[in-house]
Amino acid sequence: IIGILLICFIPFISGYCAWNQYPKNGVCTNCTENCLICDAAKPGSCDFCDHGYNSKYDAEKDIFTCEVGVVNCYSLDPNNTALCLDCDYGFYLTEDKKSCEPCAHYCQMCNSTSCQVCGTGYYMKEGKCIPCEMTNCMKCQDEGKNCIYCEEG
Repeated sequence: IIGILLICFIPFISGYCAWNQYPKNGVCTNCTENCLICDAAKPGSCDFCDHGYNSKYDAEKDIFTCEVGVVNCYSLDPNNTALCLDCDYGFYLTEDKKSCEPCAHYCQMCNSTSCQVCGTGYYMKEGKCIPCEMTNCMKCQDEGKNCIYCEEG
């Protein structure tokens, strides 16, 4: 029984809880929703929000809460969490840095005007992804006519 109790309380005994938890009265307690790091000294407040959420100060309660941020944003601007610095894979950042827009179909990396990296089975032509002409071709060149990497099997 002591071994089981020790296993259950090891995170607290060591002074650490899992992400999105904090120690309270000898037990690891969950932070508020969408919060990764919080502090027992400020219940309901969040020090660091989950991916895709912005930290917002609530002056009335004197706490920070997490609200939906820039959707598909990989990293928010630490000085202004309403702005994005870099988007998730398959999305590009708009000029105003307030949204991440999807790349064109079959494009994996792009900017607002063209594709830089095409998906499997496509080749690049003038910033657009064009399907390879051969079936079971994963990577092609020469206007899609020459397969340089085939599917297994």
